[in-house]
Amino acid sequence: MYTSIDKQKAKGARQRFLNAVEELSVGEGNVKKRLDVAYMDYLIHLSVREMPSQIEKDFQELKSALQRVTPKYPHRSCACESLGRCHNKTASKYAKKIFDMFMTIEKIIHTE
Repeated sequence: MYTSIDKQKAKGARQRFLNAVEELSVGEGNVKKRLDVAYMDYLIHLSVREMPSQIEKDFQELKSALQRVTPKYPHRSCACESLGRCHNKTASKYAKKIFDMFMTIEKIIHTE
């Protein structure tokens, strides 16, 4: 059973995660490019406090990984810089983590 607070937080985060998953699925470019867009456009402004307790740790790990490197140039994002230093396999794991968090959000919302 999920708490009403977790359900409320899940509902608040759902649309942003849905948009991120859509970008990861059908966006243009390779996995690093799609992940950069998904994170920067939909997830970067969410805080860990806004997440249901079931995904707080995963979301914090994702934020830390994608904000690890400070951009050298103003036109590049922190996620782009961080992803530029990782392998495609690692980027795919981050994308899968976003999908898994979205599925947990859906489960929280739709479980009575």
